[in-house]
Amino acid sequence: MRICHAIFLILLGLTASVEADLPRIRQVNGEPMLPLRALGRFYDARRSADEAVYRWERGGDALVFEVNSRRLQVNGVVVWLHEPVRKTRWNWWISEADVQTVVDPLMRPQVYLPTVGSGLVLLDAGHGGADPGGQSPSGLLEKHLTLDIARRVAELLRSAGYEAVISREGDETISLAERVAMAEHIGADLLVSIHFNAAGNPDARGVETFVLTAGGKRGTNEPEKPSYASAVEANRFDGAQTFLGFWVHYHLLDRTGADDRGLRRSRFFVLREARVPSILVECAFLTHAAEEELLQTGAYREQLASGLAEAIVRYLQVVRRTQVELFDE
Repeated sequence: MRICHAIFLILLGLTASVEADLPRIRQVNGEPMLPLRALGRFYDARRSADEAVYRWERGGDALVFEVNSRRLQVNGVVVWLHEPVRKTRWNWWISEADVQTVVDPLMRPQVYLPTVGSGLVLLDAGHGGADPGGQSPSGLLEKHLTLDIARRVAELLRSAGYEAVISREGDETISLAERVAMAEHIGADLLVSIHFNAAGNPDARGVETFVLTAGGKRGTNEPEKPSYASAVEANRFDGAQTFLGFWVHYHLLDRTGADDRGLRRSRFFVLREARVPSILVECAFLTHAAEEELLQTGAYREQLASGLAEAIVRYLQVVRRTQVELFDE
């Protein structure tokens, strides 16, 4: 089991009040950035650095930033930034966009959760009908696996007292636009789109979780900023999506022990067009022999479903607690 203190990010976030201002933004090579030293002090974290990494620590937990890299580790779990962390002679720097959409939502979730809902969950079983999705060498179809996982997650959520709807109940063809419209029609408070990966490289394996790319930035898998990179309406949920996406990614890794390919950024349709916080998860690679073998077992599919359900419940509980605390004030 991976080591991650259950309430680390929440408690660490509460050390800085909602109203507190972040450290002053500076221009570093034309990019608006903040110094990691001042930012760590703002979050009341111990700070240390060597030539390769800058660490924040508090209560046995750690965030590790890597020089000239977009890779951040939060208690060992990989979170991809939009821009590389930079190092100058006197300081380490992180982009303003990554503070606002990645770091601060994890450190101060209470700033980003009061305006989102905590009720109905839409579980989007990817593909279906005429769209089979990926296929494993032995013939496992992505559309069947996504529906199986969605059904299991829905059952777990309902057993825990939460409302859950699945985007399709059978092997149906549903467009991406219809899936997004369904979330709005039923009054969903979040959308979790379930998928499985496939790759030409048979060695590719592990879990990927995606949230929406920030406006004006490149996605994790994009070598440079595309022309369509402007902000969209769904970017107003950037903070909530980061918080949800992190815990989904953490719980999937914790439940399965799968390889960690990181919390990533993309502009997938269901992320870009949703009117509620949304994430997309690639649970495993159909094209990896060992993961294909695991996916053939109900026990492993139940592990995936348990990880997703646990993360969703955690997210909903934190949203509700945050809103109750603000109301009580």
